[in-house]
Amino acid sequence: MANDAGIAALPNGSDHPVVIDTANPFPHSASSSHSSPGTIPSSSSTAASPPTFSNWSGTCTRTPGRVVPATCLADIQAAVRDARKAGQRVRAVARAHSWSDVFVDDGDVLIDVSRLNSITNFDADARTVTVQAGVTTADLIPLQLQTGLSLPSNVILDTVTYAGIVNAACHGTGWEEGTISDYVTAMTIVDADGAARVFSEDTADAETWAAVRCNLGTWGVIYDITLRLRAMANMAVENHFRHQGEYFPTPTDDEVAREKKLARLRHVVERSTGVELFWMPFNRYYHTLSAGRAWTPADDDLWLRVFQETNEPVTHGAPAVRAALTAMQAWQMRLSDWIHRTILSHHPLLVPAFYSLGFHTIKLFPQRMVERVPHAIHYQAHIDSFKVVSFEVAVPLTDEASWAAFSAMWTNVTQQVSAEHAAGRCPLTLAMEARFVRSSGALLAPCYASEAKRRDTHHVYVEILSAAGAPGWAAFRDAIAAQWLAVPGARIHWSKQFPAVGTAGVATAHGEALQRFKAARAAAGVDAPNMFVNNWLAGALDIPDAVRPLPANADRSGPPVMVAREVAEAARLSADRRRWGGRLLMAMLVMLLAHILRR
Repeated sequence: MANDAGIAALPNGSDHPVVIDTANPFPHSASSSHSSPGTIPSSSSTAASPPTFSNWSGTCTRTPGRVVPATCLADIQAAVRDARKAGQRVRAVARAHSWSDVFVDDGDVLIDVSRLNSITNFDADARTVTVQAGVTTADLIPLQLQTGLSLPSNVILDTVTYAGIVNAACHGTGWEEGTISDYVTAMTIVDADGAARVFSEDTADAETWAAVRCNLGTWGVIYDITLRLRAMANMAVENHFRHQGEYFPTPTDDEVAREKKLARLRHVVERSTGVELFWMPFNRYYHTLSAGRAWTPADDDLWLRVFQETNEPVTHGAPAVRAALTAMQAWQMRLSDWIHRTILSHHPLLVPAFYSLGFHTIKLFPQRMVERVPHAIHYQAHIDSFKVVSFEVAVPLTDEASWAAFSAMWTNVTQQVSAEHAAGRCPLTLAMEARFVRSSGALLAPCYASEAKRRDTHHVYVEILSAAGAPGWAAFRDAIAAQWLAVPGARIHWSKQFPAVGTAGVATAHGEALQRFKAARAAAGVDAPNMFVNNWLAGALDIPDAVRPLPANADRSGPPVMVAREVAEAARLSADRRRWGGRLLMAMLVMLLAHILRR
């Protein structure tokens, strides 16, 4: 049945989808082979202290009143109904890969949907796939490779879930591609009544559809999502390393030089399928000093990853090669995390030495390779093994002035890093990066633009990242945030860190789009008691009636909440590390022996 908003209701607990194993994506009748026993203590746990939840990076810690590991739709519905009767609010989690405070408040109900990780339908004719809330970006890769249909853009991470990246309108890179939310064609959400409601682009009105595709979990708990795929071309990936001064102005540049550099950057971005731009500070630090000059950011190299669709055959796709590369990346990420935590966080002046040497490992990437689209997108595995902090904003690109504003955002960071280094500090220990996208039709997407303006509007997402615990990060982030958020149209990425001022100014930044979102949410009737809105979101979305008093002095000494898939994956990754680690060690010994014999 459907209501006036074009929402169909599923019979409670009666859905029996055909399940597709994410490792072998073809229909069968058994449950997903990825399922593993839940390890989350429930409200009946006999532990002396209640379980303590922490997000991936450790920036948010909470003590939920109850944790529910959901294994089916009925579990979500029952948990929501029980929470409403008890006067508790509800937030869902799968991988907890967000820095912002979108998680459960103390004393409320946390629903773990990570075991809902099946691909439940694939329609080759319609070119759509339906995934449960806990399906990760990696889970969907085999189906894309086997069917020749794929998402044309996606996040780099292969461990985040589609429920998470859709709820926050996360993005990849693609000059003509929007956010992941823009590929959604339908969603099943459990509302505050415990009813499973299907929102579809074919049946929902325009306002409802523009609102629900990025709703930050405030419409209810997502059960599944249907995504639109496309026929997949191969992707040529080119890795270019150029002096930063070729694309961004230096203090000595005149106006003509600045315009030429900006035009050079626009030429690359606007004529490519996609572009990722990275600056790792101090990557040519010793080269500059050895030349007898003082280091400046303009001396450093930029890393440009340029994507172009192509019909050329794949050059880098052998499973054994990819498996070895993935294992090597796992070790690389863990080693980087260890170095930053144990050395660089205590001796920040060693950061230039580390990046001056470490950046050259990136240059080992082939200068040009042709890959299948999912492999080109998810090129760096195990990123989440390296605990980092991040701040990111989206700003519109519509004319020369907006491009100049982006260039100024970039150079402000490089100048600030240079000033911090001169003062003996290195708060930016990882990178600054930029990705360019088409504007989104989802109202709360940071890169949203109205339908009338979307054809001529693109956005750039600019991000700074540092190792978790880097000295001086918070003050550096807040200083950059003040500069970036002064740019017209700038909006913070919902999943990244917010400055110390919190959500102040967020509602104003989203303006009319936020008011339309709240009106559509109210009209849909999904959450009359505001039970899906935590206190942080109440402030961000300007819903003062949703604010509730929280328990004082919450106990954080309880056992950690581990989402269900983490346990099984930790065991699998440990086995992979042992297997590939031994092979890599053997290869190193053989190379060393060969070197000795040649002498």
